[in-house]
Amino acid sequence: MSFKILLLAPDVDPSWPEKIRRAVPGVVVKAFVDPKDAAEDIVDADAAYGTVPPELLARATKLRWICADRAGLGGAWFYDELVKGDVIVTNMRGSYNEHLAGHAVAFLLAFARRFDHYLPQKRWLRGPEMIDLPEKTVLIVGVGGAGGEASKLCAALGMRVLGIDPRVTEPPV
Repeated sequence: MSFKILLLAPDVDPSWPEKIRRAVPGVVVKAFVDPKDAAEDIVDADAAYGTVPPELLARATKLRWICADRAGLGGAWFYDELVKGDVIVTNMRGSYNEHLAGHAVAFLLAFARRFDHYLPQKRWLRGPEMIDLPEKTVLIVGVGGAGGEASKLCAALGMRVLGIDPRVTEPPV
């Protein structure tokens, strides 16, 4: 008896199915760009990575686990059949913290240096005043994983960091 995993995300790396098969001998892995194309395969799937819409979940007779392909799950994930069912749902929380924080701070630096003004000109001429970030105050809304990492990067730039989050009780810095 084999274990069957469906990859239901449009941006799944094409090398993943083979890598998973090598890592877990005997596992059956199938990838779908559009989850709706997995209607036949979901019937006997044990696990899925990505979004499982209600009409697909209704066909799943063996599904025990869904790993969301993102950190945060929006309202579309919380439909009645999934919430009231026995399928375990996990997410990628924590997997992208450094990546997201670096991306956010890169944008902060780009805007502070007025790249929005200079890049279209393709030259560096006198223009709007740039913002020096040391000693400036930044507010991080949500200082959990990615927000906590962003607050550390902002602090390393000499910024005064304020953070708000209803769930975090310890400061990340």
